[in-house]
Amino acid sequence: MTPTSRPRLLRRALALAGALLLSLGGVGVAGLAGVSAQTSPGPSLTSFDAAAGADGVRVGVFITGFPLVNQVVDVGAPSAQAVLNGIGKSQAYAAMPYPGDDVLTLPGTVFPVLGLPSPPPYPLIASSDASTSPQAAVNQPGLSLSAKSDPGSSTATATAGGGAGVGSAESTATTKVDGSTGAVTAVSDCSADVVSLQGVLRIGHVEAKAHAAQGIEGTTLDSSFSAEGVSVAGVSVSVSDKGIVLPGGSTPVPNTSGLSPVLDKAGVSMKVLPVEKHEHSIVAGGLVVSVNVPAPTGSTIVSYTFGRASASATGSVEPRQSAADTGAGALTGGTEPAAATGGAPTAGESGFSAPLASTAPPLSSGPTAAPRTS
Repeated sequence: MTPTSRPRLLRRALALAGALLLSLGGVGVAGLAGVSAQTSPGPSLTSFDAAAGADGVRVGVFITGFPLVNQVVDVGAPSAQAVLNGIGKSQAYAAMPYPGDDVLTLPGTVFPVLGLPSPPPYPLIASSDASTSPQAAVNQPGLSLSAKSDPGSSTATATAGGGAGVGSAESTATTKVDGSTGAVTAVSDCSADVVSLQGVLRIGHVEAKAHAAQGIEGTTLDSSFSAEGVSVAGVSVSVSDKGIVLPGGSTPVPNTSGLSPVLDKAGVSMKVLPVEKHEHSIVAGGLVVSVNVPAPTGSTIVSYTFGRASASATGSVEPRQSAADTGAGALTGGTEPAAATGGAPTAGESGFSAPLASTAPPLSSGPTAAPRTS
């Protein structure tokens, strides 16, 4: 061997060693990919959005002839909401009452501009955020508020003495996602007990539930609404999502205005609100009780909305790929791998399955906006 041939032999040996390492590395990576694909359970969730909201009772005040707007009050008491989506938002809140976005945010924005100190935070709310504050609670006599969030779920619970003719009220909201199955779920529940208004209307218990689930097999939406122990001047009244059956009547009516002398004389009316169902969201039925209160400035109407729990869920998934789909089988055979069950995407397709759901109108943008339940 001449001195000049040694460099060539060394380069050849290094090249062969590099090729061998590269070949072994490729087989190892392909093998690991095949194992990962085979052992990964369920579909791959690519995007999702879930929201749930409920109020024990929602109170509104309308003043005829009031400047700018007739509705001067719109609060949930108590209120609970939870939101969760695929871009990292997992938030919830429970409040009593929830005064609305403007009341919570405007003072902190406007006061500094006017040279005034920022007001203290609103005390009757428990807010959670999976990124910053995973858990929060507010407990006072007759009041319990809690919220909890993690990357896969958010939940809020609010319980309180209702006040203003309502003995007690409760609301809950939960959103969650199961990454192993691709299931997205939103559930809400609200109830109120011992409602007495104007001395003529009594409601023993009213409750509503809403449930929305999005999975590989499609969307599931269901809800319920019930009102028990309803009476007008001591006479039982039947209330359901089909309507109101007044004393002496047999046919459900949607609204009692002009049909009940006792209620009309007291300035009270009841109206049943039907279920609202959309492609991927649902709002449970409800009952609105309106009380006409004489006032020097004009007619003032106080409304109490019961029920109307709401939930929505959407999601998109990509089926997990098997070893055959990844091409790992070609290392052992050399023949074209068989298509996976359900068919493989043809040329020009993205390789993703069709979305499980299109984007539905969100119930809320997050803990800074109250759920609209009326």
